[in-house]
Amino acid sequence: MGYLPAFEMKMQLSMISLPVTAISKGVYSHCVFHLSLSAKKMSGKVLYPLNQLKVHFPEVYTIHAKKYVGRERLMQRQVFPLNCLWNDVLHCSPVHPAQIRDAFINIGLDWHPRLWFIIHPTSVGFSEENTVIFLRTLLKVPEQLDDFNCSSTKFVPFSEERLSNIVKLPTATLKYLKFAKATGEAPFLFNFVPHILHRGTIEIQELDLIHC
Repeated sequence: MGYLPAFEMKMQLSMISLPVTAISKGVYSHCVFHLSLSAKKMSGKVLYPLNQLKVHFPEVYTIHAKKYVGRERLMQRQVFPLNCLWNDVLHCSPVHPAQIRDAFINIGLDWHPRLWFIIHPTSVGFSEENTVIFLRTLLKVPEQLDDFNCSSTKFVPFSEERLSNIVKLPTATLKYLKFAKATGEAPFLFNFVPHILHRGTIEIQELDLIHC
């Protein structure tokens, strides 16, 4: 996600087609999505937060840390309820990637298909104790793209009920993408999208992938 946790994976994963119509039917209303590396780069079986990746795979960490160039302060952001830093958690999106793709295309921005993990939160152990929702939609558009001031009021405990209420792409994200198009800036994928932050690792051999 702009600050992607990376992973190791060795199991051959099943690929499924992208059922866009399933979004409106609520099939994915209790799922979250994690951006993957390309299929050629997959090896291993665990999703690690970035700071753990630094210990296990320093070379891969260096690659992903480049995403913070110019935004180094973000790496020191506190995730208050979980008593850890921004890079101590896995980052997932509650919004189906097809919604993000469609927004990019409709606004006239370039879109490159990517691989995404589909994660069922309860099946991998998400709970109020180890997972929070970061409400990025509270930020202003487009004057205040990121205030780096994450007080505890911007975090709420994770629950499937709360998750089901944030599965649509925020209006703020659409405004931001239009702003990026108008100014010629390279847009971030998840600006103003609520983040699901999980303090832990995820074994991925049972996860499905979609290409979108």
